[in-house]
Amino acid sequence: MLLHGEQYVEVFCPLPINGKFVVKPSLVDIQDKGKAALVITRASIVDPDTSKVYAINDVTAFVRNSGGFGRTKPVAQIAAATAVNKPPQRSPDAVIEEQTSPDLAALYRLNADYNPLHIDPAFSSKGGFEAQFAMYVFPGETLRTEMWQEGPDKVIFQTRVLERDVLAITKAAAELTSPSTSKL
Repeated sequence: MLLHGEQYVEVFCPLPINGKFVVKPSLVDIQDKGKAALVITRASIVDPDTSKVYAINDVTAFVRNSGGFGRTKPVAQIAAATAVNKPPQRSPDAVIEEQTSPDLAALYRLNADYNPLHIDPAFSSKGGFEAQFAMYVFPGETLRTEMWQEGPDKVIFQTRVLERDVLAITKAAAELTSPSTSKL
């Protein structure tokens, strides 16, 4: 069973309004985590004519019952993707609350998410999950995102499920850059 573990997105520059782009997939790393394998893949958004990379999207997935092959040392570390991003010991600088839709799982299904783990409680319980997601959020629950400004260009954040007072997103950050100015 494949489980989404982490997501890392880095945008190098804005996408032009028109143009052609290709997504180039690559395998970044595979690590042995005992009972599971950790697989990191990358999708690079590239202009096929100039080879300019506009963004990368790294996905870390856990493949259950696939470990035990002995390779535990990472091939590469991405500093921003592996940063701890621990919230400071003070009140958040900003907070946003948003209630999720009760029919969110069905909406994902309508948008081509055919993973039965996300919509079928019977299937997810066969995998050993009492709920549909590992650090799960049930459709209809309220999310509270707490944010801390750390320096001029970094925001550390975490997201809490209010109804159960559990953290659904931890160790997260957004690094911001100033947009380039247009020259006419």
